[in-house]
Amino acid sequence: VYASPGGRYAVVVQRLQDRVQFVDGGIWQEDHGDHLHDYKQPSRLLAFRLIGARPTHYDVQAGRQAAIFLDGNGQANPVQNAGVRLITDASIAAGQVLAAADFTFPIHGLAEPVGDKLLTVAHAADASDALPTHLVLYLRAGNSFSYVRELPTRCNGMHGSFSSGASTVVGCREGMLLVRHTSATAVSDGQLISTPIRVGTIAGHPRLPDQFIGIGNESAGQGAPVTTRFFALDATTGTVTPFVPQGWETGRVRRAHGFDRTGQRFFILDDQGTLTVAQRQGGAWANLARVPGAIPAMPAAAPWPAIVANAARDLVYLTDPVARQLVVVSALTGALAGTIG
Repeated sequence: VYASPGGRYAVVVQRLQDRVQFVDGGIWQEDHGDHLHDYKQPSRLLAFRLIGARPTHYDVQAGRQAAIFLDGNGQANPVQNAGVRLITDASIAAGQVLAAADFTFPIHGLAEPVGDKLLTVAHAADASDALPTHLVLYLRAGNSFSYVRELPTRCNGMHGSFSSGASTVVGCREGMLLVRHTSATAVSDGQLISTPIRVGTIAGHPRLPDQFIGIGNESAGQGAPVTTRFFALDATTGTVTPFVPQGWETGRVRRAHGFDRTGQRFFILDDQGTLTVAQRQGGAWANLARVPGAIPAMPAAAPWPAIVANAARDLVYLTDPVARQLVVVSALTGALAGTIG
């Protein structure tokens, strides 16, 4: 479940059911020029829904638009191809997508919307796996997209993405691919930023422009413990710095992560239910708090807990699937502030 670009709707992505549904939260504002008019109504499930093969990645340009990438299904007969659906709060209210693109192949991909630009994926014929290897630039015209070019810098095993400031970053087997937005219609060729292990998740926040955290898992070999590693990327300089959360030991695996509403604090939940909080300080990440037992009983399998920020207050929520409750955390200190459930 994700928030719509403007925050009014819940976007409910159901991958295996090949559909996306929308829930109106019932709280919104209208701009009346010299003031905002508040509205509050009961929540309701909208009749509008998206139907398509394997909707998976949801990428947002905060406050403006979001792209839903449909992976397609190569096991179906006939094969179902990948595609992108662009939505806004206004298009959801109107019961339609803002724009759409359909491809001629299925792929586990991504689509980053930035203004009228869309960065999505391509797969080289000599790739060693089925994941994307290159980014492709499209431009929106009305309700469709036109192909511009494929970026030459290769990113094997591409997975995970985020855009903020003048940058888009995606995860690669070799590290992270950094693309700079040079104009309203153009982007750079891309720069591969090396890391010691594969990066499969990119974390970022719209109020922390051009700063990203790459996340990946490493293991010394078969039978060795898996450990999650973190890499802070400054896209303005193209430099990457390993970031070790407080008390993070070999064998600890990230189960959830998220920022507070300001983007200045980063929350990481490990596989033992410990919550670690880092704070932006002096242009880097410094440890703020470590809270053992934030989730008393970690699920044995997915779905794992999730972390989401309150957009109006300095609070962060952790879902606790086993106890069927929300754990409330102070975004300012990282201390537990109660439960809801």
